Amino acid sequence: MPTDPTDRQPEPEPGGSPKRFDDVGGYEREIGQLVPGHGLMRAVAISAVQAHLAREGRALGRLLVVGVGPGSELEALVEAFPSAQIEVFETSERMARAAAAGLVGTAADRVQVHHRALEVGEAADFDVAVCLLVAHLVPVGRAREAFWQALGSALRPGGVLALSEISVMGDRERDSWLRWSRGAGVEGDRLEQLDVRLQGGFPLLDLDRTRALARGAGLEWLCTPVQILGVGLHLWRRAP
Repeated sequence: MPTDPTDRQPEPEPGGSPKRFDDVGGYEREIGQLVPGHGLMRAVAISAVQAHLAREGRALGRLLVVGVGPGSELEALVEAFPSAQIEVFETSERMARAAAAGLVGTAADRVQVHHRALEVGEAADFDVAVCLLVAHLVPVGRAREAFWQALGSALRPGGVLALSEISVMGDRERDSWLRWSRGAGVEGDRLEQLDVRLQGGFPLLDLDRTRALARGAGLEWLCTPVQILGVGLHLWRRAP
């Protein structure tokens, strides 16, 4: 039975994601049915980072990517930031292999893919970090705190983090989400699983608690470029 993006099983790892999603072939199709605005979030994340760098008059030297999927996200980042050195941390072995296999030409020389979680104490010299649809999978408590600490400690002072995640939502937002997914082709058991996960199967936090974790990791909130139902893309900056 194909695994879907709502069926990732938490595996506590210090500072990292518990993401377990190995169905490389079906990822893009299924996540597009299960997460409203998935493709838009990716595009806006790139635009938000580019706008921030332009505003600050900074070049992007080193880019950190936490949880990259089978490679389409990495391809978009490689194209958007043609001079950046990119390091990827992906806990799914199949996803890491697929992402690395998709690198061609000069991109392969400036991208390094690690099959492991990001940990506290990595080199603190990244200008930008991108983490899309991973944070809400990390168990609440010490694991979630360590996850944020790892992200914050990897950024240089003034570095920015573009992070999208699912947050706690009300009944109306959840009902709208489920109706949208049904219209996108999700039905039967898969729709029921999605409903269960949105009601507590995922370890979701509200934005206030997430902001507290970010502050504890030395990150300040800059803006929320886009919010669709319970999915928000937020931009954070490590204190200068």
